[in-house]
Amino acid sequence: MSVFITANLGRHVDTAEFLANVRVIDDEAGRGTVIGFQEIDEADTPNEHHGLRRVLEDFTWAGWQTREPIGFGDRWKIQRDEVVKAATGLKVGRVGLSPARTITDAVATHTSGAELAFLDVHYPRNDPRLLSRWRDVRQAHADRIAHHHAEGRTVVWFSDVNRRSFMPLHRAERTLAHHGLDWVRCVEHPDGAQIEVLARGSIDLTIDGHDAQWARVRLTNPKEHR
Repeated sequence: MSVFITANLGRHVDTAEFLANVRVIDDEAGRGTVIGFQEIDEADTPNEHHGLRRVLEDFTWAGWQTREPIGFGDRWKIQRDEVVKAATGLKVGRVGLSPARTITDAVATHTSGAELAFLDVHYPRNDPRLLSRWRDVRQAHADRIAHHHAEGRTVVWFSDVNRRSFMPLHRAERTLAHHGLDWVRCVEHPDGAQIEVLARGSIDLTIDGHDAQWARVRLTNPKEHR
């Protein structure tokens, strides 16, 4: 059993509220949980990384230094992780219009033996000036999925894509959880871990119009039956 959660923690939230909201996610979750966060320390609430460490103290992290870290409960072991550049930042005059975008990319193994790749990315907002950068991020996102699929791995991704509709990045892609701008999707490989959704829902973060989206899943590994 595992729970996959995407959580954009938004902006202009005081520390107490932020910590309370993360505790809600943690209470919904468990040792098999994987959480993809967005907008961590993105020039809004100070020291959100510290808040994550404090509340999710038993988690291990991929892409910890980024705005899109992925947290893993203790039933998961991170095999490797990297941060992939997706788009440069953009300024208009002296004003920062949009920060640089990266993709947190991790391969992790569950205690059941299932190995999955996890991607976490925050797309630029829906602004005509950022459309080319949004497309750059989408292409980089698709490239990472293709890379892992070619290696025989099932992929799960978390994102605020800043779009209410979003064309699949791969022919085998399906949605595990979604509401508004926030998505959890997977691309299963025939030889990789298979994902069965048992339940799905939202956690009200009371932040910036975002709810955390979650899917409770069962993982099976075809390789075990060969």
